[in-house]
Amino acid sequence: MGCGYPIVDYNALCQGKVRELSLDTDGELIGVPTAHVWGERDDKWGPAAAQLAKLCRSSCKSVYQHQGGHEVPGSGAMGREAVARTVNVMRRAIETATTLQ
Repeated sequence: MGCGYPIVDYNALCQGKVRELSLDTDGELIGVPTAHVWGERDDKWGPAAAQLAKLCRSSCKSVYQHQGGHEVPGSGAMGREAVARTVNVMRRAIETATTLQ
């Protein structure tokens, strides 16, 4: 859960090149259940988090973009709804993982 760092092509990296993976070029590469939570005002890591989420298979990913920045929603400024939605994203990922076994 949380923000992600841009994912690079391992084979290209072994050849000394850096190529970021993208949905358009590479498709949904990650097929394990995932939970993605990031803030819409996280200018530094938010775009990478969104890109990472796009690389995950739609059928087994859960996504929530909250109104904050680079923080995990707490009961403070974002309120209980943000906490509940974050917990639900995690719960869906866990439930998806347990049904795949």
